[in-house]
Amino acid sequence: MKLPVFLHRFLGAGAPDDAAREAQIMRRLRFTPMGEFDESDIFVCGWPKSGNTWCQRLFSGVVWGLDTKVLTDQLAQFLQPDVHYKPYYYRFGTPTLFKSHLPPQPEYRRVIFLIRDGRDALVSYWRMLKKANPQVKIEDLFYQGDSLSPCAWETHARAWLANPFQAKILTVRYEDILASPLEQLRRVASFIRVTRTDDELSRIAAGANLEKMKWIAERHGWDNASSAAAQDFLGAGRTGSFREAMPSCIQEAFQRRAGDTLKQFGYA
Repeated sequence: MKLPVFLHRFLGAGAPDDAAREAQIMRRLRFTPMGEFDESDIFVCGWPKSGNTWCQRLFSGVVWGLDTKVLTDQLAQFLQPDVHYKPYYYRFGTPTLFKSHLPPQPEYRRVIFLIRDGRDALVSYWRMLKKANPQVKIEDLFYQGDSLSPCAWETHARAWLANPFQAKILTVRYEDILASPLEQLRRVASFIRVTRTDDELSRIAAGANLEKMKWIAERHGWDNASSAAAQDFLGAGRTGSFREAMPSCIQEAFQRRAGDTLKQFGYA
């Protein structure tokens, strides 16, 4: 979130690359450096391609009662900041919700843990990276193991199961949001401690469907426009896609490496 040159001048600041002065300016504008959290804040944590961007929109709707069918990514990122690329955020209220792909962190005291079948998540991750680099193979990603950002799927899932910092965790499965969005949003609203009617939650779910998200992205783009394949970030959102897209040898290797974890979350 770099300040434009004209704003530096308007505020009497120095050069835009003066980090200390920029921090001072952001404080004056009442922005908070990323990393300064309140113990009541909520972190929505999921391995990449586990419905993180979708839930950023859904949960912003739950917190603020927004019309999700016109909610741009820019506004969703402002309301539920991404810890990975937002150096500052604006605290509209406490608790604030944050988007994260990280495994457990000491400061993450309240967590909505998003989990998706790791095989589908890996396929979706691969398809996203393939748009920027057509040469990448799904085998390349799988055999990176914990070198793959943020780590291997099963390492991430097992870490949240272990819950080493004793966070209060609500686990939400991607597949359950697809199958019963109203029921899952009720659970989320209760965890966040906001009151929404079933009609409100149904509208929030309907407004954040994949086609509407793609329509908004085509017209307004993405907040992080510099990310790889930003203009074609959303996948198909299907379950079980790994059966066609993932070579059988990788399916078998995934089962050997993570079969116990898949089973714990109800994935055959």
